[in-house]
Amino acid sequence: PADLCSADELRRAAALEELRDRDGRPFALGGLRKSYYAEPALRENDEFGTAYTVGKRGGGTLGAQPDMQAPITSVAAARKTGEWDGPGGWREAAEDEIGRVFVHFGSTKFVPASVRRDAIKEHGKGNVHTLHLVVPCKEKRNSDGEVTRKKVRITAADLVSNGRIASTFAANLAGETSRLLTQLELGLPGARTVHKSVGGAYFHGKQPPINSEGGRAIFAPIPPGWHDLGVRHGLCFDAVQGGQPMILQIVGNVPGLQNAGAMWAEEFTGFLLDFGFTQSITDRRLFYLTDEDGQLFIVGAFVDDCKVVIQSESKAAEFTKAWEERYRDPPDVEATARDFLGLKYTRVGSTITISCNK
Repeated sequence: PADLCSADELRRAAALEELRDRDGRPFALGGLRKSYYAEPALRENDEFGTAYTVGKRGGGTLGAQPDMQAPITSVAAARKTGEWDGPGGWREAAEDEIGRVFVHFGSTKFVPASVRRDAIKEHGKGNVHTLHLVVPCKEKRNSDGEVTRKKVRITAADLVSNGRIASTFAANLAGETSRLLTQLELGLPGARTVHKSVGGAYFHGKQPPINSEGGRAIFAPIPPGWHDLGVRHGLCFDAVQGGQPMILQIVGNVPGLQNAGAMWAEEFTGFLLDFGFTQSITDRRLFYLTDEDGQLFIVGAFVDDCKVVIQSESKAAEFTKAWEERYRDPPDVEATARDFLGLKYTRVGSTITISCNK
């Protein structure tokens, strides 16, 4: 509550950006209400400090960030932008994604069209699906809104309505839990927080067997504009090779599949439980463990972005090693230690300011 926050703390936050209440409305320091919460501002005692949500001047409440929008929706369209060739261009980003999907993960492969016909004969038409691959191209931005790189994402159009991909299941950390983790960083002696991201999370996970519940064989035609791609990886995307028509077969997880989020959540949960974490019963995307000295190590997972509160440095070292062995993905890099979901976390003493400049 605002009446438990010192005037100096509030003025310091106000000097950075405009303060907002829980409903996203701006307010003046002179008009503070006792019911106002400097979010999350749970302050049982001075050990926990205060965490603020700070909104950009003139902006609305924090929501979906611009880097989640893709104005370029295909490789063919990216070729027309004038930024196709050259270092950091869309071609380079497309080749990176092809290498990741077809080589690094092996979730999609190039097969003769006869493989689809054989699958229909063996398993029946109802168990064989033909989808389309869409290839959104977007610019990745940091918490200051600066473009850091171009990114191409191969996506299965499993759920399409009016040309737009519908939302699929995604296992998310609750907002209240994220705030709790921020407070624990301040309240646990010697604790620190890092933010980790799994590159290509929705390429992890296994398709259920074709004859099991939810199992199916999935094929897709070659997307337009791919005729000269794949050379870097020894691949050829000609629609006809050796006199045979060719298609793509999805054999693993791919973003956009109906069950992509569920496959990833099952994979990541299994990884954490095998490491020794306990899964919270109040928020199923919160996992925790303690070392032999009772020091805590906590992971909160928002799909593939993780907020990690570290009190046990020994467990942190073990976890980092296991993480790198399981989820190292060269085209992506770990988020900076103070960025999470497009928000910037700045800690000064016992105060954490959360801001967004996009």
